[in-house]
Amino acid sequence: MNKEDLNSNVLNIEMAVQRAQKACGQSSAAWLSEMLQKVEEDRLTKAHNGSFIGFVSMVKHQNHTVFYTNFMNKVGGGMMFYLMDCNGDPFDGSAAVTTDPGFFQLEAHKKENIIYSNIPLELFD
Repeated sequence: MNKEDLNSNVLNIEMAVQRAQKACGQSSAAWLSEMLQKVEEDRLTKAHNGSFIGFVSMVKHQNHTVFYTNFMNKVGGGMMFYLMDCNGDPFDGSAAVTTDPGFFQLEAHKKENIIYSNIPLELFD
């Protein structure tokens, strides 16, 4: 994907959901669509007090597609990330973190892995 396409597509919920469905071999990713709707509400109107400022990446780990979500955490301050599988359930990445502590963060911050972002892409790679 070229830079112009990447910049315009990272705010496109429909495209993010389609990429997730394709990677997961599923016809629906309702959990992701619902989450990104909240993210868009927050971006446009601050409906959630800025708690959804951040990004979502799709990372391959072994034979799994893992979604790395990283949004502002107003309660604890700073960013909080979560790992989810194709069904939106928590993904246990402890084995990968044990052998390579930075694996998910490094992969998630690669521009080609970002499927949605409401922060400037210049912060990545």
